[in-house]
Amino acid sequence: MASTAVKRGWWHMYRCTAGVKVQTGFFGRTPVFAANDSVVECVQALEQAHLGAGYVPTVGGYTGSKRRCPAGIGGKTCEPSGKNCSLHNYCIAWDVEYNYNRLGPYYPKVHTKDDVFVRDANLHKYTPQQVALIEGVKNMDGESLFRWLGWLGDYMHWELDVPPERTQVDWTTVPNGVAPPEKPDSEVVYMLPVLRKGDGLKSNAYGDRTYLNAAVASLQAALRSKNFIDEASHDGTCGVDGRFWDGTEAALKDFQRANGLTVDGVAGKATYAKLYA
Repeated sequence: MASTAVKRGWWHMYRCTAGVKVQTGFFGRTPVFAANDSVVECVQALEQAHLGAGYVPTVGGYTGSKRRCPAGIGGKTCEPSGKNCSLHNYCIAWDVEYNYNRLGPYYPKVHTKDDVFVRDANLHKYTPQQVALIEGVKNMDGESLFRWLGWLGDYMHWELDVPPERTQVDWTTVPNGVAPPEKPDSEVVYMLPVLRKGDGLKSNAYGDRTYLNAAVASLQAALRSKNFIDEASHDGTCGVDGRFWDGTEAALKDFQRANGLTVDGVAGKATYAKLYA
């Protein structure tokens, strides 16, 4: 794990820049910024890893990605040296659902993961298994891409742990991950699975989650980017939650109707071609 000082050195050219706006799913409910184009894919991987690990977004939650400069961290005056700058100001750090994952009462003191997941469990939404899966996402060099600071008391905080030249995502390490298509007309689009009502997050009679289909979440995110799904979806649930039920089907039919497609509520080749065009 690289220190914050080392990461400031790696990413110094991006400090206080505008960043690249990322169009994603539940991370995109407010503007989320990445340092450069290669980091956009990292943000998408971080989001899909959350969904694939079973993290369910809260309706109304938002993700903080960039502090306002030149206010500086904690309201301090911005330092030209950047010595005390938050990595949010480099666009390589993100607070997931900032308003639901509160800063710990012991911040910034280091404490154990037992403290985090037992004593402080009411201050965040993560499980140890979810954190382990997300931290297991690698780059193409086999390095962990993301570092979680929950053990420090900053429960919601994730940041990149690699330099700019090593940000390429190994999508095989993203739990249930679906790599974004390389270009709108790419054959990758047509390799996406056919999706219909009932796919995605399912529950048994006891309400236990059995699996989370990241392909459904990607479909929902695409529909959201086209304004066919909003924060309060047709279901009254989060618009991007990996569940293909009535709300997602209604939104997909709306999209198909608006684009002259067969209105069947099934996402297949023709629908993907229009959706990702």
